[in-house]
Amino acid sequence: MPILAAGLPGVVAGPTTNLNIGLDYWVGQTPSVNPPTYGKVPATVASGATVPNTLVGGNEKVCEWLILVLSCYFQVEYEELAQRVEVLKEENAALRAEVDHIRKEYDQLVAQNASLKERTGQTTKEKEDSVIKESSQHTDHIARRRSLSSEPQEGQSDSKQSGK
Repeated sequence: MPILAAGLPGVVAGPTTNLNIGLDYWVGQTPSVNPPTYGKVPATVASGATVPNTLVGGNEKVCEWLILVLSCYFQVEYEELAQRVEVLKEENAALRAEVDHIRKEYDQLVAQNASLKERTGQTTKEKEDSVIKESSQHTDHIARRRSLSSEPQEGQSDSKQSGK
C-alpha cells in the first residue's frame, strides 16, 4: 500500500507502486551540483558557445556557431582527402613504374623470340638443304653402284646376272 505524506514538507506524492525507486525521488528535488572536474572544460560556459538550441543571443550566434562547426568539419575532411590524394599519387607512380618495367621485359622477350625463330628457321632450312644434298648424293651413289653392278666384272658369269 502506498504511503502518502501530504502534510510533510519536501515530500512529493509518488506513484502507486510498491517498487523502491530511490530515496532522491521521495526526498524531493535537490539542485544538481556538478562535482568539479580537473583538467576538463568547466561546466559553466559563456552564453552563445553551447549547442544552438540553448543559445540566448539570437540568430547571429547560431550562424557563427554553425559556420565554425562546418568550417572545422570541412577542414578535417579536406585534410583527409589531401592525404588520400597523396597516397593515390604514390600508388599510381609505383604502378606506372611497374608497367614500364613489364613493357621493357616484354620487348626483350619479343626480340629474343624473333631471334630464336630466325635461328631455328635457318637451322631447319640448312638441315633440309643438307638432307637434300645428302639424299641426292646417296641417290647418285646408289645409281653408280647399280650401273657398276649391271656391268659384268671379271670372273662373274652372265648366268648370275640373269638370275636376278
